[in-house]
Amino acid sequence: MKSFYRILHIDETKQKSLNELCNTIKDISEIVQKDMPIFDEEVTFSDGKRMAIQVCPADGECCWTQGVLFDEDGEELGCTEVQENLDSPFIVDYNEIQYVVNVSAENNLDKHH
Repeated sequence: MKSFYRILHIDETKQKSLNELCNTIKDISEIVQKDMPIFDEEVTFSDGKRMAIQVCPADGECCWTQGVLFDEDGEELGCTEVQENLDSPFIVDYNEIQYVVNVSAENNLDKHH
């Protein structure tokens, strides 16, 4: 099976904060809209497909993460299983191709990226 790999670089403090939301039941209704991701960043693969890495709220439960694969026109092609944090790879198989995104936490990452 052919595979495409990408790394999503995020600030280490931000990753820790997001992972905490995934491991702690908190009422975050005041800071996010229902059904809207708390975190939503995309990477683009060399074939033009994109994967959005998201941290999603859950009513009265811990937040959860997922990766959603899109084609060049923004049509959803598939998504990962629900995950408990940003530490595991996000993998979507589509048309006998495996799309993999790893999240890399980095110190002093420019806040604008």
